[in-house]
Amino acid sequence: MPRSTHPWDGARPPALVRFRRSGPWNQLAVIFLGVIALAGVALVGVVAWVFLTFRHDPLELVDDDRILTAVAEPCRELTSVADEVGPLSADPAEQAEQVRRLVAAGRPVPAAVLELPEDWLAGDQPAVGWALDWTDVLDEAERYADALAAGEPAVFSMPASEDDYTVAYRMEVAVDGCRVPAALETLDPDPPRSAAVADFANKVHLVLDLEGEDW
Repeated sequence: MPRSTHPWDGARPPALVRFRRSGPWNQLAVIFLGVIALAGVALVGVVAWVFLTFRHDPLELVDDDRILTAVAEPCRELTSVADEVGPLSADPAEQAEQVRRLVAAGRPVPAAVLELPEDWLAGDQPAVGWALDWTDVLDEAERYADALAAGEPAVFSMPASEDDYTVAYRMEVAVDGCRVPAALETLDPDPPRSAAVADFANKVHLVLDLEGEDW
């Protein structure tokens, strides 16, 4: 009998051959375990991606030092001007000038962000939204001042976020020490609820519900 020249002759067959020689149920079991293993690897990858994304770029905070450095001086200047302006005058003409002064001091804040390289902004997702919030607030304040100076009915409405809270709240959270001047915040007699106020109200309501009291 001629000797076999097959390279596997006399050796343990590799996994593929052993797999093919096994029964159909064993083969199904191996395939099933393989699918589970692949799914597990994919799940670990997704979890790792989410963890790293939110760990390094929390969606409520601007945390890139380069962006924070860029807005530091404009924010300091705005705070200084706000301190000088102080409480708004009751005289419409004087108040219009005060608001315009605050608006002029505030414009460099979002401008300092939006002129930064796109790859910096892409790596810190809240930065552009924070700058656009500033722009919305300042545009509304400027519109209010123009109406006031023209002797027209002037109503300032603090812009609201998608969940109907004042944008000033999330702006303050995003960048510590760079908040909307109090003089502008107080222009709205009935601003959208801040998240903190809403959370407190919800807790009060929950307690009253549990105690069976009306509110």
